[in-house]
Amino acid sequence: MAAGEPFLSGLLQVLLGSLASGELLDFAFHGGFQEKLKKWSKMLSTIQDVLKDAEQKQLTNGAVKIWLSDLRDLFYDVEDILDEVATESVRYKLMAERQASSNVVHDQVPSHFTCLNAIAVQLTVSAGSRINFITTRLEQISNRRTKLGLEKIFGGMSSTAQKKPLNSCFPTEFSVYGMDGVGKTTLARLIHDDEALKDFDPKVWLDASDSDFDVAKEALLNIYNCSWDSEEFNTLLKLREDLSQKRFFLVLDNVESKNIASQWDGLKFAFMAAAPGSKVIATTRDRNVAVIMGAAEYVKLNPLTDDDCWSVFVDHALPNKDFDASQNLELVRQKVFEKCKGSPLAARILGGLLYCEERSKWENVLNEKIWSLCGEDDDIISVLRLSYHYLPSHLRRCFAYCSILKNYEFEEIELILLRTAEGLIQQGEENQQSKDLGHDYFQELLCRSLFQQSSEDTSRFFMHDLINDLAQWAAGDVF
Repeated sequence: MAAGEPFLSGLLQVLLGSLASGELLDFAFHGGFQEKLKKWSKMLSTIQDVLKDAEQKQLTNGAVKIWLSDLRDLFYDVEDILDEVATESVRYKLMAERQASSNVVHDQVPSHFTCLNAIAVQLTVSAGSRINFITTRLEQISNRRTKLGLEKIFGGMSSTAQKKPLNSCFPTEFSVYGMDGVGKTTLARLIHDDEALKDFDPKVWLDASDSDFDVAKEALLNIYNCSWDSEEFNTLLKLREDLSQKRFFLVLDNVESKNIASQWDGLKFAFMAAAPGSKVIATTRDRNVAVIMGAAEYVKLNPLTDDDCWSVFVDHALPNKDFDASQNLELVRQKVFEKCKGSPLAARILGGLLYCEERSKWENVLNEKIWSLCGEDDDIISVLRLSYHYLPSHLRRCFAYCSILKNYEFEEIELILLRTAEGLIQQGEENQQSKDLGHDYFQELLCRSLFQQSSEDTSRFFMHDLINDLAQWAAGDVF
């Protein structure tokens, strides 16, 4: 697999910087291979001039792609040799400093240079054949550059590249944006789990809400179920290698513009190797994310209409459509519109809360002072805080414990066992078993809409990210 110009260019800059080091060249002089390192620097500089042209031509010219792959391997070998030289140079420097700080008063200058020459010559003996071999390979790859017709690009594209349009395999991108709780994640999850997308491989779902989120590393973690601890360039190269000629489907949920902006150029390099038809969906509160990513389509999710918002509320507050004619629901209806402001999440949580309260107390709940404690734009936060406020004490600790379930689908029995192990579920009255009591706790939190059922597996559940934020707030530093 050929590496792209952004990766090779960055690595080449590091190599040229090392070759320009005065200490390294001075050490190489005493080892007798300074001229070869200077020759490396000149040849690498001429290769640097044509990297952009090679990046463009590799999409339509297999020989250029092989040349870039060979160049990458050569760069790794050059890097290894320069690391050895730098290490030995530092070793010499430390020995010289120790010698200079000693109390020896006899002639130190000859021993100083003897030490330097000994270390440098020792390196030449051990690595001399590899240095010669790399010099030969550099000459060969430089000659192939000329035969392939690679040329320096001034400004835009090379003259040869302009004559033939490039067929990019960059995946189609879609951005879904809107306010918190409007259903962006739900929509993306329905698409991700749709049977029509079963032929995509791999299918990757990533929550990108953390400020230090690394998309490439998390993608590899998801694909391989193991960590990938490496430098940024190597991570992107590994991701590109794994996605090569694969038709993948990637969801980036809760993307922040300040986060994705610093990573997108590198991700484009990795995604370019994918097969045609690959898709990327990003959900975000910020429309600028779509602009940064160059999305083919922007989809804005608007708040629900009053009728739709009421319908969601009723589904959770009155699941049996038990409308008591003696109760005036019109005031409640107006309060729901006012508090939820078209947010399906807020309507669902508020409905789940009132479902657990007597109908006669609904107006009191809707007039709680907690509504005024948050700003006018924080209605969702107000609904969430109110829901927690009305949790019975025995459920509060259980709910707070769920803060550990961020971005995780779980089964009921799994959560019951975890809570029992933490001592959060005690034996109930009349010798009620902890498993049965745990089931009751779970079902009450589910009725309050604090858990959602997975659309892919009905035996599994998950927490909306805003509800998990509430659980983390409730947990503080306890869990």
